[in-house]
Amino acid sequence: MDLKFAVAPTPPREVAPRTFRFVASTAEPDRDGDVIEARGWKLDTYLKNPVILVSHNHQTLPVARASRIWIETDRLMVDIQFPPEGTSEAADETYALVRDGFLRAVSVGFIPLQSTALPSGGRHHLRQELLEISLVSVPANPSAVLAAGLGKGVRMTEEQLRQAIRTVTAQVLKEQFKEKLLRLTGRLD
Repeated sequence: MDLKFAVAPTPPREVAPRTFRFVASTAEPDRDGDVIEARGWKLDTYLKNPVILVSHNHQTLPVARASRIWIETDRLMVDIQFPPEGTSEAADETYALVRDGFLRAVSVGFIPLQSTALPSGGRHHLRQELLEISLVSVPANPSAVLAAGLGKGVRMTEEQLRQAIRTVTAQVLKEQFKEKLLRLTGRLD
């Protein structure tokens, strides 16, 4: 019998009070075919007003701020800090969605400063100015998601996971067989 299943992500753990860590951008091609070089981010203007929006909506107030932003290898990383509870209904609602694992992705709003065309039709952004970061339902960059605080867990390869399932399944079947055998022989009521 083949067992098929998916493991749902656990709700995130805060890296500080009301703060979550995200990968904001990576140097891999996004869903639009664009590539954004992590070392090309110009952050100085953004740091003067490090807003976190929802769905790139510039017409509403921010729901959080970037308390820390940095380049790590080929990724733009950000710690998103929500204001104290009760400050903003929208912030509290968005915080609860992130905390409970329903909202897990971000997207960057930026101005290209230097880019070249890619054969695929997208753009290779070599230098870009960050304007804002938004919490979004579906990011253009599939890797722009929660980065830390995914709860305690065990990392294993697919084969290790299959072996663990086989072991547990064998133990369960052995116990069920033992119970049926004892019932048949009258040793278990």
